[in-house]
Amino acid sequence: MSFSDASVNKRYLLWCVNEHVNFRLSEIVSIASLFQIDISWIEQPSEKPFLVVQFREEQDVKKLMSRTVLIRSAFKLWGQGATYQELHTELKQVSLENIEPFCHPDKSFKVEVETFGKKISRTDKVNRIEGLDFLPLHGPIKLKDPDNIFCLIEYYGLDPNSVPDNPYQVFFGQWICDGQRHLITQTALKDRKFIGNTSMDPTLSLIMANMAKIYHGDLVLDPFVGSGFPSSLMYFQLFKKSGSLLVAAATFGGYVCGTDLDFLMLHGKAKPTRCKQKMREPDENIRSNLRQYGLESHYIDVIVADAALPVWSDQCMFDAIIADPPYGIREATERIGTAKTYTIPDHLVSGHIPSKVSYNLQDIIRDLLNFSGDHLCVGGRLVYWLPVFKNDFQADLVPAHPSLKLISLSEQSLNLHSSRYLVTMERLPQIFKDCKENRNGARVPETTRVFRDKYFQRALQRRLQTCSGQTHIDQSN
Repeated sequence: MSFSDASVNKRYLLWCVNEHVNFRLSEIVSIASLFQIDISWIEQPSEKPFLVVQFREEQDVKKLMSRTVLIRSAFKLWGQGATYQELHTELKQVSLENIEPFCHPDKSFKVEVETFGKKISRTDKVNRIEGLDFLPLHGPIKLKDPDNIFCLIEYYGLDPNSVPDNPYQVFFGQWICDGQRHLITQTALKDRKFIGNTSMDPTLSLIMANMAKIYHGDLVLDPFVGSGFPSSLMYFQLFKKSGSLLVAAATFGGYVCGTDLDFLMLHGKAKPTRCKQKMREPDENIRSNLRQYGLESHYIDVIVADAALPVWSDQCMFDAIIADPPYGIREATERIGTAKTYTIPDHLVSGHIPSKVSYNLQDIIRDLLNFSGDHLCVGGRLVYWLPVFKNDFQADLVPAHPSLKLISLSEQSLNLHSSRYLVTMERLPQIFKDCKENRNGARVPETTRVFRDKYFQRALQRRLQTCSGQTHIDQSN
């Protein structure tokens, strides 16, 4: 595939990480929308770990990379080909006028070789680099902190069981900048001050913040700040969300607050979940997590409150609402209420602890959408997780609200029968806000209500099948 010299300076290679592939395009589009970046796809996005795109200017690339956690590095693309012969031919056709600023004798450089899908020896890498000696790179070679870094990348496909002798595609370009992968390590759960029962993957937390288009000064709410669900139904982990979404939102400049019904968790009074930890430290709470990452100035507060009975006034508007609702698997789904009718004596009112009733997932999602439709700023986003039973799910069964526009659905497969979708919705213009019929107009399918029951039914079936198989083995022995 050849390109004109006019497009060389605008053609870029985005090298992605090979994880959360289903979220990649949605994250890129959301960040592009946030910064009003125009992206043209030279090659249509696919499961391949790279994107060949065109930007108006290099500054747009840097803006994108300042937020993404699913793109490892960005390169100004000088050439590409299905073979080295094609690559070399294209590189020889690049106008010197376009690359002269990077080839000056005073500009030091180095060339790196990266491969995807196959490891090659150091000797092979050196031979690849020597094959590029026709490039007019006149500056001194400097392996540490050079002025320019060039990268030769070989792509061998996605199937580790069928690796070709030669790469399917080869790229050569100038390194521009890296994405924000360091934030994942920086906010790792194992080093976090305060954790609880279930985890939210730091990568997914940051992706949610990007999908919500959180920016400096935004007001962000997590209405289930202490609830949540493990990032994998197959491998239960011993951490709790404990404000993970607030950390991610504050990392990108949001001012964060949250609510939850669990008083003990919010105030760090619950039983410790770390191995061998007998009691929590006095300052072990959500605020301390923000303080740990230097983000305490972006922490507003967390409030003990029922998501079914919002404490916010009609005038309170949020720029973003991010949520990982409890599904009833490892976290209880409860709300304040009772099936009984009784009167609390006046002298007991101050110390009364309200009773709770079951709060099914369908009602949780309905209340979340109704609240978001009424309390999001125009253009503000709701980003939340929706668990589904794979056999039941269809695109037209996604919960809807007349004041919210569906932006994207990104699937994370959890096991053979269950998935969860990251749902991104955007608040429609103000004309919808005053329509009374829209204020409680959320439509949530019945399949959402029965997710928990079906999940446990399938788990029981698998357990019985496993026991039956074991019995058969024991009898045969």
